[in-house]
Amino acid sequence: MLRTAVRQWMQDSNAHSVEIRLASLCSLLAGLLLRNRVASSVFLAAVPIGTIIFATWSEYSVRRWSVPFRKGARGGLALGSTIVPLLLVAACSCAETHKARNLGALYYYICLLSVCSLVSMISTVCWLAPPPNHYGLVAFSSVLLSAVGYGFLPDIMPSFWWLLLPVWTYMVVTAVLFSMLPQSFSAGEGVIVSQAIFLLFFDVGLHTIRRLGVLDVPRIFVYSRGTVPLACEVLVAYALLVGVFIVWPWQSMSSSPPRVLQSLVSSTQRWSSVIWLAIVTSAIFFLLPWLQLVMNVSIVIWLFQFLLSPTRLILLAYWLVCLVVAGVIVIRGHSQRKQIAADKWQLMVARKKFHLLAVAIYVPGLLLDQEMMMLASGIAMCTFIILEYIRALRIWPIGAQLNVYLLSFVDGRDSGTAILTHIYLLLGFALPCFAYPLSHFRSAPKLATYAGVLALGFGDAAASLCGMKWGRRQWPRMDKTVEGTLASVVVQLVVCYCLYMLDSHLSAMSMQSWCLVAAAVVAGSLMEAFTGQVDNLVLPPYLFSLLVLIKNTY
Repeated sequence: MLRTAVRQWMQDSNAHSVEIRLASLCSLLAGLLLRNRVASSVFLAAVPIGTIIFATWSEYSVRRWSVPFRKGARGGLALGSTIVPLLLVAACSCAETHKARNLGALYYYICLLSVCSLVSMISTVCWLAPPPNHYGLVAFSSVLLSAVGYGFLPDIMPSFWWLLLPVWTYMVVTAVLFSMLPQSFSAGEGVIVSQAIFLLFFDVGLHTIRRLGVLDVPRIFVYSRGTVPLACEVLVAYALLVGVFIVWPWQSMSSSPPRVLQSLVSSTQRWSSVIWLAIVTSAIFFLLPWLQLVMNVSIVIWLFQFLLSPTRLILLAYWLVCLVVAGVIVIRGHSQRKQIAADKWQLMVARKKFHLLAVAIYVPGLLLDQEMMMLASGIAMCTFIILEYIRALRIWPIGAQLNVYLLSFVDGRDSGTAILTHIYLLLGFALPCFAYPLSHFRSAPKLATYAGVLALGFGDAAASLCGMKWGRRQWPRMDKTVEGTLASVVVQLVVCYCLYMLDSHLSAMSMQSWCLVAAAVVAGSLMEAFTGQVDNLVLPPYLFSLLVLIKNTY
């Protein structure tokens, strides 16, 4: 079977090998540059080696799954299993550089997600076994790898069960995600989203339990964090819980309602009114107390004091203008939907307008007030997720209209139940702010905080538009062009220079540092050219990690 897998992989596009090599090399760089030897060993043992050993076999195995993956998507399991642990290593490197204390939680999360990544790859191979056996093989591999991970961090890990039970929980989260949103992810995208959701709930759940005082939380999880990042975690977690406990159960009941609820859900408007009431009620009686609990402040007073600043009020007014512009773009695009759908160039231009609009939103926010930018990103993410529930279920009165307007801008990557590329775009721009929070380290911003702006706002847009307009030479067995990749590299380097001219906090760089920045930009552009995953989800954390980890750039 291994011979068959290798033969099949060799017959496939070279994109698999390039994507895997880029992910593996960056992972090895992360492990080597992480100052803590134990965490470095864990990362080197779990992710890069596992990627190299199981990538060929797992990519072949994914094709034989009955899971409804996104149409036309390659597996991408190797890259998907690497991105989130790589981002955590970069965040840990930030913390170590600024001599932050209590890094035990970050080391624990690196080890935990490294084991989860390796179990994800091994499970694809185990799935080729007969049905009675593959569950046992997955369970055995998770126990074995949890034991190995616990052996790497015996002083930090609370106990063996603190590694094994979360790994099993992660596997359940992955299965639920693919079942609830069929044809919305490739294998790699599903792993990235599953790990992000799992880590979000695990972290905010532990902090909530500690604040409630109902259970004793291990000491490594007792560490200080910024108020704004914590508020954003709660907002996004609440938005996800709305879908699990409010929207989807009502959708299942509306399809075959019991007699007791027959009169309640007899009409679409009445059923939708119940959902709106549940969302508003949960926001008032669940979200606000939850925020007040974890932040340990009065939300109204804190928000008033937070916004009571001339700079933040000006930013808020400017962002409202940007929202109006976005609305105009959406309405105009909807009126031209037939022309856009018939012309790939017009569809590309219409989609990239939102990338440039995100640049117009994030660059002033990062230059003037990163904390304000983080809070706005958390609120926007919460709103986008809830609006996607409303659109997907056509909840009256705006669900059907949202669906019609968004369908004017979708391409083949949004062929599943959920339309996620706009959420990925927001996530890609916002992630560097949270991975390198200025409010926590109390230092000047670095180039890495602009990774989303560089990768998506300029690099991806330049590669797509220039490649489609002037591209002549295609990469082997890919629809991306060499000219588009070169345009992406040049534009990102020019933007880097402009950022150093605009942002007085960015320190001057030597020629050696510029060469390393150029190497990181080239690697990110090659990832854009060869990856089969959604660019908005993969490129920003990859470029951010490279910019943080390369020598003398941080």
